[in-house]
Amino acid sequence: MASQYISIPSELVGTWSTNNNITCGPAFIDPVLGNFSVPSNPGSSFSFSSDGYFEEAYYTINGNASYPQCVTSVLQWQHGSFNVTTNHTLNTNPIEADGRMNLTNPCMTGGHWDGTAQYYYQPETYAGYTIDDSGKLTLIRFDGQPLRPMTLMSKDPIMWPLTLDTSKASSSSISMSPYPTLLLLLFVFSVLLFM
Repeated sequence: MASQYISIPSELVGTWSTNNNITCGPAFIDPVLGNFSVPSNPGSSFSFSSDGYFEEAYYTINGNASYPQCVTSVLQWQHGSFNVTTNHTLNTNPIEADGRMNLTNPCMTGGHWDGTAQYYYQPETYAGYTIDDSGKLTLIRFDGQPLRPMTLMSKDPIMWPLTLDTSKASSSSISMSPYPTLLLLLFVFSVLLFM
């Protein structure tokens, strides 16, 4: 029997974070201008609303043992709708035009931090989630791997509006390619897998 969608579990609603220095919303990014605010430490944050909307923020760092000065960092952000099924599968449906990503590496040509972003779009299916006795939320990836546990930062979701006012952005505000390169996507997925 196919899974049916259920109403959003109240226990999911709010803004969750792996640490207290990264959260969704304006503290992480201005998606209209494409400008990220770099957190002091890597981590991730998710917001879920009771009416079926989500936002996610990731900051990951990947070292290079052969070239310690060549640290790669990735900032990424998406928002859109989500649903939960009767078997507790969670599906995110980002707004394709809104997602942003920035990859920097001082050893890459043009890889220095310059505050610009690329478009990013990646729907996700999570096999489920758990909330332990201490109240920490763990999302389970489609392959069964758990993401890092997150603590509830705010019961009120901290999120950007679904409709962004792009009239404030000039054509020179965001330097983006239409889609991240295949290499960029492979790197991000490998980092997220071991986060």
